[in-house]
Order: sequence, then C-alpha cells, then structure tokens
Amino acid sequence: MQNHADNPSIPWIPRLIKSLQLSRQSPESRYFQLATCNAEGKPSNRSLVFRAMDELHGAIFVVSDLRTDKIADLRNNDQGAICWYFAHTREQYRFDVRGTILSLIDDGKTVATYWHNMSEPGKKQFLWGVPKTPRAHREPLKANQQSNDPPEHFCVIKFTVERADYLCLKGNPQYRHLYEKQQGEWRTAHVIP
Repeated sequence: MQNHADNPSIPWIPRLIKSLQLSRQSPESRYFQLATCNAEGKPSNRSLVFRAMDELHGAIFVVSDLRTDKIADLRNNDQGAICWYFAHTREQYRFDVRGTILSLIDDGKTVATYWHNMSEPGKKQFLWGVPKTPRAHREPLKANQQSNDPPEHFCVIKFTVERADYLCLKGNPQYRHLYEKQQGEWRTAHVIP
C-alpha cells in the first residue's frame, strides 16, 4: 500500500470530484445507494441524493427525515455502505461509512443551510406527512405547513468514509484501487479488479 502521509489530501477525493464533473450532465450521477442494517440485523438498501462533500475530512452529505427507517437503522448501528456508479465514465465507488445524524437540535445552523439551499419541490417532500403512513387513494399530496423554515424532522446525514474501493470498468485492462485509513493516514493499494 502506498502511504499518503506526506500528502494531506484524501487520495480518493480528487478522483470522485473528477467523476462528478465528467458526469454532471447525467442526472443519475447525483444518486447513490446506501445499505444499512436494521435492529434485527436485516439489510436495507435505498437511493439517496448527493448534496455535498467535505473534502478535508472525507465526508459525504445527504438530507433526510428523522422519521424514516434509515435514521432508525443508523441510530441502532452507525455503520453503512455506499455504492455509487457513474454510467458515463463506467466507474464504481464503494465506501464503508459511519453516519452521523445532524438535527435542528444538534446543529441548527447546518440543517437550516441545507434546507434553504433546497428547491421548493424538494422541500415539499418533507411536508407531506409521516413517511410510510397510509395515503388516501388518488388524493394529491399537499404540504401541511409553510416551507420557510426546516421542519423539526428534517435532518442532514454526514457519512464519514473509512474505506473506499474504486473500480474503473472502462478500457482493458480495467483497474481498481483500495483506499484505507490506518492510524490516521490514508493508504492506497492497486489491486486486480
């Protein structure tokens, strides 16, 4: 494994930034899958919208609703796995992560900033009611409050990356890099795909 102690940057971040830039015309590139385990140990998987990245600390941010299953899963076990595929560049990233839930009580300023940066249609999704509760047949969904301020159930999730697995499927041969943080330093291994 190559040691990155002399380079303060996180080695997988420039690669991910480049993938995002090259794929910016593909709307699906903003979505990745998050896997968690529930209290019974059963896996759950869902797609999330990428919102931001902390390049200094190697973290990925999304927004969510405190009333969802993923929040219950992360409160029970903060470990998760992200899989992100970029069809345009034929690249896959897999991240082992730890999720930290930021609510209005925990970090109101950060949560409010994410809320105010969202589109009106995005905000309304958080104002329709409690997720997974019954819906009146064919009734339109309506916001049950104004969207000026974030509702108390709106939150931000910070996923701190502990390991990264990069696979490029373009070309022959394909290539793969494993990135792991050991004793505070990121190390890179070039491996067979």
